[in-house]
Amino acid sequence: MNAKPILLASITILFLLSACSTEAKASDQQTFAGTVMTGAQLGKAKNYCAEGLYLVVEEGYLINETQMLLLRIPDAENETEMLSDEQYVGKRVEVTGQYPAQEAFCRALLCSCEDYILVNQIQISQ
Repeated sequence: MNAKPILLASITILFLLSACSTEAKASDQQTFAGTVMTGAQLGKAKNYCAEGLYLVVEEGYLINETQMLLLRIPDAENETEMLSDEQYVGKRVEVTGQYPAQEAFCRALLCSCEDYILVNQIQISQ
């Protein structure tokens, strides 16, 4: 039995699957509007992530029944880190980014477990 055709077919399938995966991630781009607040400003609801910056809506929902999302950005190691640019705090903004961005959710009261949007662009609204 010749392994070369099987190997080539496997590589082709993996290539096609990775292309589909990339396409799915690109389609996860969404834009949300709200006000940026720190976890400390949100009080008891987010006191475990006081330094985090959240996009918050006062009425309605950003998505499903979610009124706030932690703002995270890509870092140098292809991971994410919390957005820390305080110029946005207290400002109404439009955020475009990947949502949902995380593969797995956890229920612990930790910043790393928060539902977040991976920010590509943030713009202060007028």
